[in-house]
Amino acid sequence: MAIAEWKTPKTNWTANDAFNRHDYNRILNNLLYLHEEASNLWRPFEIEDMGAEMFDVREHPKAKYLNAWERNLEIINNAILTQNYGFSQTFYQNGAFISPSELNRIEGATLSMKDILDRQKLGLRKLSFRLGNFKGVRV
Repeated sequence: MAIAEWKTPKTNWTANDAFNRHDYNRILNNLLYLHEEASNLWRPFEIEDMGAEMFDVREHPKAKYLNAWERNLEIINNAILTQNYGFSQTFYQNGAFISPSELNRIEGATLSMKDILDRQKLGLRKLSFRLGNFKGVRV
């Protein structure tokens, strides 16, 4: 499975900003990226289904997928280390939509987790040897 593409999160949401399908897809793919990176770096683990990308401008995010974002953020965080990224929210169908402060918290947490994973990858020790020819040695 190909790794999801990382896109720079928006961490300066205000009440005047409109949330659209591009924002939804960015957050979804960033969470998938973090899951794949953490699974490859540490040990494989499962996350909840967050639905598919949205392509139709008439589509709206479902509360169950926003709640999956919250739970997956916590699952990924626990897999790489435990940091406090604030309180998870619960969303309800026909309830209040995700707030700018919540979007800032989620996107800020994904950015922080990516930085942590990048540093962890750099810190991995690598053995310098080559398998192959054995330069004429016969076994």
